[in-house]
Amino acid sequence: MTPRKIIIDTDPGQDDAVAILLALASPEIDVLGITAVAGNVPLPLTEKNARIVCELAGRPDVRVFAGCDAPLARPLVTAEHVHGKTGLDGPQMADPTMPLQDQHAVDFIIQTLREEPSGTVTLVPVGPLTNIATAFQRAPDIIARVREIVLMGAPISRWATSRRRPNSTSMSIPKPPRSSLPPVCLWLSCRWMSRIRR
Repeated sequence: MTPRKIIIDTDPGQDDAVAILLALASPEIDVLGITAVAGNVPLPLTEKNARIVCELAGRPDVRVFAGCDAPLARPLVTAEHVHGKTGLDGPQMADPTMPLQDQHAVDFIIQTLREEPSGTVTLVPVGPLTNIATAFQRAPDIIARVREIVLMGAPISRWATSRRRPNSTSMSIPKPPRSSLPPVCLWLSCRWMSRIRR
């Protein structure tokens, strides 16, 4: 079986770290690159954490790219209260020695989708969608070339839909204009895990 080509777009975060470890260990997946975005912690920490996780997995060959350092339309809100000051608080891990790529993450996404055969690359955003949105805005021609978007969305729960986070679920689902691009949403919820196709 031919491994599925994916780009992981991430803001590690302990949850994203586990997702990256699982993807890098799977023979069914070919990780073309990891693109970091600001989210759980600021961008300098998310790109560093992505490289730490790659080295932890024994995969320093995987290329890591730094992307957008803030959302498109609002200030950055981080989650150190969940993931700790570094985003990977807990076990002590050495600083990464593998290099950060010079290319911007958005440019890498655009270039990869244009160079790989159409319909062969899956985007896997497990953090804010800023890099993906920026790539689609800059290069709308790549939208039709994406095989699938598999994303981790907000929780479907009373807490998520309460007044504290009224837009958490509605903002998770990408809606590319005039596109048949099929998103697969994996909702982040301990009690209600569901796979939704549209």
